[in-house]
Amino acid sequence: MSLNMREVEADIDAYVSSAEHDFELADVCRAVSGTDAMSEEQQARLEKTVMNILIDSPEILFNPESRKYIPREMFFNGGKFLIIPAQMEIEQGILVPGHRFAPFCSSDIFPSEVKLTDGGGQVLSTRKVVLPIDEAAVFHALLGAGQMFEFFVADNQENAKVLSGGMNVPGKKLTLSVFDMGEFYRDHKFKHGDVLSVTVRDWTLGDFELTYVPAAARNHDGGMKWIEKLGDAMEEVIEEYSDYIEIPEQFARAFNIAGRDMLIDPQAGITEFYMRSKRIQIALVGGETVLTLINDDQSEDADDDLYDEDIPGGVCISQGETGSFDKLLKDTGSVLQESEVMSFILDQFYQEDPTFEVFFQRAFGGQKLTFADEAQEVIFLNYLEDMWESLYNNYNKFVDENKGPVRSRLVEIIEERMNWLRYLGDLEVDMEKIAAADAFSNLVSASVHFTSLCQLLSSEEHFVSGSEVENMLETLDNMAELQKSYIDELNLVIAATQ
Repeated sequence: MSLNMREVEADIDAYVSSAEHDFELADVCRAVSGTDAMSEEQQARLEKTVMNILIDSPEILFNPESRKYIPREMFFNGGKFLIIPAQMEIEQGILVPGHRFAPFCSSDIFPSEVKLTDGGGQVLSTRKVVLPIDEAAVFHALLGAGQMFEFFVADNQENAKVLSGGMNVPGKKLTLSVFDMGEFYRDHKFKHGDVLSVTVRDWTLGDFELTYVPAAARNHDGGMKWIEKLGDAMEEVIEEYSDYIEIPEQFARAFNIAGRDMLIDPQAGITEFYMRSKRIQIALVGGETVLTLINDDQSEDADDDLYDEDIPGGVCISQGETGSFDKLLKDTGSVLQESEVMSFILDQFYQEDPTFEVFFQRAFGGQKLTFADEAQEVIFLNYLEDMWESLYNNYNKFVDENKGPVRSRLVEIIEERMNWLRYLGDLEVDMEKIAAADAFSNLVSASVHFTSLCQLLSSEEHFVSGSEVENMLETLDNMAELQKSYIDELNLVIAATQ
C-alpha cells in the first residue's frame, strides 16, 4: 500500500485545525486514513513522513524535549511580549516595527503589514519616515540580513535604488513605514524607561494590541532570569537545528522550548535579550545572518564585537558610543560620571530603599538623554542594571555605616548641581559667555572634586573612621556653600545675557 500524499496532508491539516491542545506524533498518525491496513514497515514510513511534514510546517511548533507539537496560533495567541521604544522613537512619536513582531506572527506578515491597536481599541495608523541605513538596520537586525534587505525593498520601491550600492554606503537613507505613536506617547506621558506590553490577538493575521507599562512597574530582577531562561532554550534551538533556520524562527522555537509562561508575564524584549545575553551572537553563516553560540574564546571579547564588518548590511548593535559607561553617559548628554551614578545607587541602599525605579528617577528622571539608537539605549540600561545588581549583592550597611551619611550629603550636593544644569538646559543662553565666567571654571573644578570623592567612598579599599565623619560632613557643607555661590554668580551672568 503506497501513501497518497495529498490525502495524508489533508488528514494532517484536518487534525491540526481541530486540535484543542498540544499533541504527539502518534496522535496525528492515528488520524491518517487507512493506517489500520498498514504493515509495520508502512506505518514506520508514515510516521517519518508525518514527522517531516509537522516539523517543516510554518504553522506548527515542535518541542524536542517533550516530543510534542502545537499549532503556532494556539501557542502565541493571547501571549505577551515587551517592546522598549528608543529615545528617537519617543521624540518623533513613532514605533519602528522592524524585527519586533516577527517571532510572534506568521512569516507571511511583513513588518509594515502588522495591525496594531491601542488599549482603547483604536487601530494605530502608519506613516513614512526617512532613516539612515545604519539606524534602520539596528531595528531590523533580528530579521536576518536577507529578510532585512527584502523588507526594505518591499516596503518602498525607492529603497531598491538606495540599496543598489549595498547597505554599507554611508550617508544613504531609507524610507520606511512606521506606526504613528504621537498621541499614544502624549496621552501616557511616555518617557525613557517606559515600555510597551504587546498582546498577540491573532498570530495568523499579525494582529496585536499594546498597553502602556511605566518604568516603575517593571521587574528588573526578573528580567535577567527571563533572559537566562530564553537563553537556555535558544542554545537548544541552535544545537538542534544548527544554522538552517532564520532568526525569527529561532526565537519562535526558543519560546516554545522555554514554555508559554515566558509569554504570560514577560520581563524583557527580544532586542534586550540579544543585548544582555552573554552566550548568543549574530553571525554570518552561508551568506545569511543567524544567531549562534559565542564560544569560550569569544565570550571575553563579546562586548567589543558590537559591529561586524563581514555581516551584510553592517548588521550592528549600535552606532553610538558603547565602549565604556563613562563614554556612554557623555554621549547621551548625561551630566553624571560613572562614580556618581554608583553613589546614587549606594545611597538608595543606605537609605534602605533598594528600588531601581526610585534611583533611576533621582539620577536621570529630569535629564534629556539622547540615544543614538535603540541598541545604545538597551546597552545603557544593561550597564545600569548590572551595576545595580552587583552593588546590591555586595552591599553591607554595617560596613557602610560611616561612609553612608557622607555619601548621602555628597549626593544631595550633586543633585543641586544637576538641578541647576537642567534649568540651564531649558534656557536659550550664550553658552560661550557662561563658559568664559570664572564661576563656571570654579563649578567645574568643584564637580571634579565631588567625582573623586564619589570614587573614594565607593572603593572597598578606602576606610572612613567614625572620627572622620563629622569633619568630612563639615567640609562638604562648606563646599556646598561654595557651589551655591558659583551658581549664584552664573545666574547673574545669565540674567545679563537675557
